[in-house]
Amino acid sequence: MTLLRMSDTSGRIHEVVLRYAGCAHRGIDDGSTVRALTKQALADVLVGPHRVGAIGMEISDVVP
Repeated sequence: MTLLRMSDTSGRIHEVVLRYAGCAHRGIDDGSTVRALTKQALADVLVGPHRVGAIGMEISDVVP
């Protein structure tokens, strides 16, 4: 699981939870909606210091 803290142009902070690899409710959860994991969503998130060195078979089909 990865917790993302993002700010918008007004400075408001938003927290988004990315659940994967066997977690319940696998997907991207903003607190009101759980969205499916997609290659594009993971490509936008798993970059730089967030890039994973290894993945489990649970998400191998959606890793970019």
